[in-house]
Amino acid sequence: MKSMGLITHEWSLKRQIPVEFFPSVDSTSNYAKSLMNDPLENHHALHLVVADTQTAGRGRGTNTWINGEPGTSLLSTWSFRVTRPPQPITSARMGLALYKAVTKVWPEAAFSLKAPNDLYLQDKKVGGLLLEAIEQGPHIRLLVGLGINVQSSPALEIASSLYPSIDEELIFSNWDVFLDEVYKGLQGACDQVSSQLNSWETEELLEALNKWPLLEQPYTAVQPDGSLQTGSFVTHWSDL
Repeated sequence: MKSMGLITHEWSLKRQIPVEFFPSVDSTSNYAKSLMNDPLENHHALHLVVADTQTAGRGRGTNTWINGEPGTSLLSTWSFRVTRPPQPITSARMGLALYKAVTKVWPEAAFSLKAPNDLYLQDKKVGGLLLEAIEQGPHIRLLVGLGINVQSSPALEIASSLYPSIDEELIFSNWDVFLDEVYKGLQGACDQVSSQLNSWETEELLEALNKWPLLEQPYTAVQPDGSLQTGSFVTHWSDL
């Protein structure tokens, strides 16, 4: 069984992106936060932290990230330097970036998004994003926690993994390309932390969200600020 943490670590080194790898860590996000104490940290446009397992992985709100078998998932935090405090719209743009990456690399798979940032394959959750902005004096970093079940998933009814829906050979032969697409998409979102969605972004996001097979009522529109419209009812992205 291949270690997703080590494979991702090797990708980062090849791209000359500063990276830390741990066989086990409490939380990649916690470690990324601790790096803010290093005066040199804000010289890095991106610093990546990856692990094979987490003992206190975080989810949204009070939720925790539940591990599958060690090394079978991408457990990562991408610490980006940003020039302005990220607005709620950044979360929508990050989710779209992840969706576009997986659908470009594995176009035959039935991916979808559940708002705000859960990645689904068919009717099971395979990954998600967690965003947190950290300000320290004049410096601002956006921590993007990205977890994807690749070779196995935790024993939860709602969870699954890329394999076996996607052939294992296709996963590993395209993993570097996938990470390239993720990097490009997340960096692009960081460059637009206060910009509203343009027309093609709203259309792509609407399509990704309406593909979620468990959606009870389809969204009729995504507004430039990321608000979701169902008929006459509007849900603001920041409220999700």
